[in-house]
Amino acid sequence: LACVSAVRFLAVLGVTDFPVYGLCCCYIVDRNTARYRFDLTQEEGVLRYTAFLSKVKERGRELRERFEQAKPSLLEKMRTEEGRAGLRWTARAQ
Repeated sequence: LACVSAVRFLAVLGVTDFPVYGLCCCYIVDRNTARYRFDLTQEEGVLRYTAFLSKVKERGRELRERFEQAKPSLLEKMRTEEGRAGLRWTARAQ
């Protein structure tokens, strides 16, 4: 549910082409859960997990930059009732 909320919030900001990661059932999922689990008892799994964490860190920096670009537009929309209505990110949308 938190991932869906994050995706919806990013969409309201205009960020629609950005990956969202989540923790699911004690497995960190990058793609298809059955095929891409991180087995930390195996060297390959540790290497994949390390690469995954590096990618998440890189994406975090990119997301911060994208948010800073979207922020002026968001603040402008929040100044009017019509703009706020257009954001459509409500508790119900979560």
